[in-house]
Amino acid sequence: MIHVNRKRLSLLGGDDIYTSKTLQIGGEAAQGMVLEIPWHINSNPKSDFAQTSNQLWGAEVSWRTAMAYDATQAIIAAIANSPQVTRASIQESLTKNNFAAAGANEQVRFSPSGDRLSNIQLVEIRSTNNNIGYELVPFTP
Repeated sequence: MIHVNRKRLSLLGGDDIYTSKTLQIGGEAAQGMVLEIPWHINSNPKSDFAQTSNQLWGAEVSWRTAMAYDATQAIIAAIANSPQVTRASIQESLTKNNFAAAGANEQVRFSPSGDRLSNIQLVEIRSTNNNIGYELVPFTP
């Protein structure tokens, strides 16, 4: 679709196409495409999570790693706040109004329905000097 579009329309995408394959196949035709993701390492590169993960893995991590980290931190906090650890007590702890856990970039909180209360990050495909020739960077209108 990126190539067929020939840059006639602005393209928007979701987290499912946030991959190096999109950069490789889309190339020049994908430049300027904006994607919505839950987290990007460059949104707060000085954070403890970004620095520690980079030291541990020897590379930048994706939003998927950050969200897995956030989920783990939320479960740990919910268990710590549960008098008796059961699935029901963990769920109850997660949905309390005062529940919060330190996440990769922001506090992890949930609505009473169980949806995460969080901001989204917009990223844009731009040309670069890396081995692919393109990268995803925070979008600035």
